[in-house]
Amino acid sequence: MTIHRGFSLMSKTKLSGRSIAPIVIVAAGLCFAVAAGLLLMQIGPTGAVLLPSAVGAILLALWSPFWALAITLVQFAFIPSEGTLFGYFVPNVLQLLAPVVLGAALLQALKNADHERLALRLTDFFVGGFGVWGLVGMFFSGTLGRWKWYGNRMLLPMTLYFAARLLRFDRKQVRMLLLILLAAIAVQSVLMFRESTAGSSPIYQVHEGLTQGVKPAKGPFAFNWKAATYLTLWPSLFVYAIASTSDRRRKALWAVGLLAVLAASTRTMERSGIAASLIAIVVCFISPRLRRTTLAIVAILAVAYVPWSMGRAGGGLLERFRQTDESRYAYRTAAINLLKSDRWNPIFGIGWTGFRDVAGHFGTEEEVVAWGRRRGTVAEIAEGSALHNVWLAIPVEFGGVGVLLAVGLFVGLIRGIVAIRKLALAGSRVDDGLVVSILGSLIALAAVGYYQNIYAMAESMSVFWVFYGLLAACPRAFLEDEIQQPGEHN
Repeated sequence: MTIHRGFSLMSKTKLSGRSIAPIVIVAAGLCFAVAAGLLLMQIGPTGAVLLPSAVGAILLALWSPFWALAITLVQFAFIPSEGTLFGYFVPNVLQLLAPVVLGAALLQALKNADHERLALRLTDFFVGGFGVWGLVGMFFSGTLGRWKWYGNRMLLPMTLYFAARLLRFDRKQVRMLLLILLAAIAVQSVLMFRESTAGSSPIYQVHEGLTQGVKPAKGPFAFNWKAATYLTLWPSLFVYAIASTSDRRRKALWAVGLLAVLAASTRTMERSGIAASLIAIVVCFISPRLRRTTLAIVAILAVAYVPWSMGRAGGGLLERFRQTDESRYAYRTAAINLLKSDRWNPIFGIGWTGFRDVAGHFGTEEEVVAWGRRRGTVAEIAEGSALHNVWLAIPVEFGGVGVLLAVGLFVGLIRGIVAIRKLALAGSRVDDGLVVSILGSLIALAAVGYYQNIYAMAESMSVFWVFYGLLAACPRAFLEDEIQQPGEHN
């Protein structure tokens, strides 16, 4: 069964009067919300955006938490997170959507008396503990004033892990969710590519700045490095979409979508993004089902490399790979010196994003090349800068307890994959391609984490926590031929 058959099966299913009623309610509610939004457009454009979103999200959540989650993830491709849309500022929509989705998933589990899902698990402790520990560290370091920013960037995305764990996912739903997301990302990538080539975007904001003579694509993410990070989540999933359909036209469409994402990624002019995207594709070799498709994609990319490298954007990005850029060396040097000092608390760290407050005091007078453009001392380059390495930022800013909780998250992921493997050894048919493609997405994000503070990027982390929840806590969602009964649990 291909991903698209989920829709064909739904279209062939006869709707009863009982199932039509919620649809009518949702449709009527959305019509009311849009009408009210159009009226509010005369008063305040922000209200015109938020009111339909609020009503739509609540109605969708009460009707189907799954679709509310899908809408929550899809909107990241188009609606800025605290950015401008058609010239108007849009507040953080995640503040509305994430609690609604989590609440709907919890209500569904309570309604079904799903005690197994409601029971706390060890992975829940690590996820919740890591989030809470960040607040504890900020309290003891005197940076608790950043709690709102921390909540938006860290805690709200984490709630989507619990929503994914509480929902009763099956393989068809996971594949449908991926289908919707991939279609949205393909459209977003085309818009980002046009934004970069045209030099401006009528949707988001006026484009500013050049990187190697190219205007980098940003899309709804305000910064090109955030856009590059988000795009790395999808290449391995496009590989799965291509491999899981036998229809040539659909294969071609998904292949075009993959190329659009890679093109947009190169236009961000971020080296880490394109490198992580290629890593995600290579990870797909692990799955026997994905190997032929992955090999074909690698061959196509190898052929396309020559004309791409001779173009302006390709040549500019390659030049960035060749540049001497020791700014991250400056951050690491300051971070290591900080870890050796009395300023760092080995239990609590120095607080989330606290590195930028003290980095300049722990630099050196050694001269380095910063961002490939200018020279300066390690102290000068590090001052006021984020660490740009989440794997070093965790011990620096979360302390030793934060490191242990992060290790627990990794162990939870391994336990989830082992549980999926046990189901396969017990005779169940596991969709290994789906497992590997989602794992490849997480690996790509982890690779970008070496260059960026990914835990401050709410859009990417929201997708991460959903995918993490699927792999770590929903092993039965990857079974091909098992139809879950009302009393069965993941």
